[in-house]
Amino acid sequence: MILLAFSSCGKKSDEVKVIVDPLTNASQQTGVARNDLLVMALMESGGRCSCDGGGLLQVKSGARKQMNKLYHTDIDQQTINTDATTNALFGARYLYYVTCELKKKGYKNPTFAQRYIAYQQGTGGFYSLRKTLKKAPHTKITPCQYVNLPGKIRGTSYSKSTITQQQYYNYWNRRVKNVQAEIATCHKNA
Repeated sequence: MILLAFSSCGKKSDEVKVIVDPLTNASQQTGVARNDLLVMALMESGGRCSCDGGGLLQVKSGARKQMNKLYHTDIDQQTINTDATTNALFGARYLYYVTCELKKKGYKNPTFAQRYIAYQQGTGGFYSLRKTLKKAPHTKITPCQYVNLPGKIRGTSYSKSTITQQQYYNYWNRRVKNVQAEIATCHKNA
């Protein structure tokens, strides 16, 4: 279904297969919903399987090391960046991990946007964001949050940025909903 839906949104079928097959495999191995992984792939890399800095699901060094330790593997960053199947599995494992961590902290049913921000910022970064949103939502974003915003939004330098924690949180909530809506539209048109 995703293959048809995604191809109806402008991707060639062989491009789609390269993206969807690893995500399907990772979903089956981890129990993470395939659509969640597809949203992640589109948001993180634009659906590009081999891209610098973390590949399809943008699995960074810290997440890779954490998953290597947790799953007793020894996968290097180059493999994560270039092998879509390994990348999808590690990304799915990490999303599953952050979801479990959020649930341990009392988020009974974390939204996908909450899970995505925890994936992107780490659970510590997510908890810090939520705490700041409650006490001082107009606090300037952190350098880690700054680098995770698209260039057209963040501007030229962190020191000149006026983006607040609340704006950051709102941006990612909207972005998640927009990508989910795009995928739903693709499914309807398939």
